[in-house]
Amino acid sequence: MGRKLKLNYGEAVISLPAAVIGEAMERAGKRDFRVLLMICSDDRLRADLDAGISLAAMKCGCSVEEFEQSVAFWRGCGLLDCGEEEREVKAKAETKDAILSSAATERMPSYTGLELDTIVRSNPAIVEVLNEAQRILGYMFKTGELNDIVAMSEYLGLTGEYILCAVRYGHERGIKKLSAIKSMVLRFMQEGITTEAALKEHIALLEKRYSFEGRLRKLFGLGERKLTAKEAQIAASWADDGISEELLTKAYEITVNNTGKPSMPYTAKIIASWKERGVKTVADIDALPKKQDSKGSSFDTDEFFELALKRSYEKLGDNK
Repeated sequence: MGRKLKLNYGEAVISLPAAVIGEAMERAGKRDFRVLLMICSDDRLRADLDAGISLAAMKCGCSVEEFEQSVAFWRGCGLLDCGEEEREVKAKAETKDAILSSAATERMPSYTGLELDTIVRSNPAIVEVLNEAQRILGYMFKTGELNDIVAMSEYLGLTGEYILCAVRYGHERGIKKLSAIKSMVLRFMQEGITTEAALKEHIALLEKRYSFEGRLRKLFGLGERKLTAKEAQIAASWADDGISEELLTKAYEITVNNTGKPSMPYTAKIIASWKERGVKTVADIDALPKKQDSKGSSFDTDEFFELALKRSYEKLGDNK
């Protein structure tokens, strides 16, 4: 009697239709079977072929193009369905929004040591990013940090310069750990900031707001306490509108004179009124027209507004 083979199944079982495999046996090559086994054994690859195909191709010892050819072969055999409608939607998308939802980023891949070694050895660009990121943050990365860099590059599809731009900005803002920078990157991408150019533009805006907030804190005596949600919204709007320090100081002085204390919501009403009337400088305030009252006497419209605002403030209280 000849030798018998026993299949020692573990927790996961690969099941393939015998009829299809039998018909394809003569036409399929070694690479085709390697690709098929890779697809059958990797849930993550089946869930998102585009995200994992580079790593899968490396494991199979072939190029991405050759991997695609084998996928096409098995599709022709009726063994695989690639979901063309979903692929077409992805191809037409101008951003990575489809794969950068909260759900997608929460399941960032965790690579094995062998996978990380394979990726790093085959991608010199990632090595350069790793070295520069370590230099910026000032410490040697362990497996966790290496996984984060690879995931941002391979899974999110970020360029090396995007990653390093985020690392530099995070470091300048006092963020010392790569894991925190990765979280920041995920927030950026969920906001649609998916390119290096968009990231640099967004960072410039954040820097502008940060600088403005520093001057604002000093003027209003806020110290280091965290701004309330309303205060943060007001500060961001003033920074984005380019409110000058001179104009802000003038509105602040009016606020304190009328209420006896600093109040950003009160100051915001003053600035909003000026904005409606085209005021951009203190000189514009002085040039505001005066009106005649019922007795023919002139009065300053800005003073009238301030008095009305003060009465409203005294009646309702400071609504922060």
